[in-house]
Amino acid sequence: MLRRILGTLAGVVLAIVITSLWEMTAHYLMPPPPMRAAVAPGAPTLAAVILGYGVATFLGALTAARLARVDWAALIVGGLMALSVIALVVMMPHPIWFPALSLAVMAVATFGARHLSVETGVHGGTAAA
Repeated sequence: MLRRILGTLAGVVLAIVITSLWEMTAHYLMPPPPMRAAVAPGAPTLAAVILGYGVATFLGALTAARLARVDWAALIVGGLMALSVIALVVMMPHPIWFPALSLAVMAVATFGARHLSVETGVHGGTAAA
């Protein structure tokens, strides 16, 4: 049980760290024009952020599933990452395509990581593991 909790937590922490570093880099490399400082970043920056969400979700979910040795750990990481995007969109206005594309990319990344972990021998956790 401890392995499942710590493995899932490690995946969540990894996903958060990757997302934070990726967003900082994207906003540093593609800052908004000076006249738009109070407005949300432009489309190229948001697209880079979405790519970062996908990478972070995939690596966090894969790490969680492999360390916890249960495939549902990947689903927890993906779900928490999706909730973070929903919270972000509620707090700050974004283009309508941003949450839709972010959630789609995260879903693909989550289920891709889950599928990869199942292929490498991680089980659903219903039996005593």
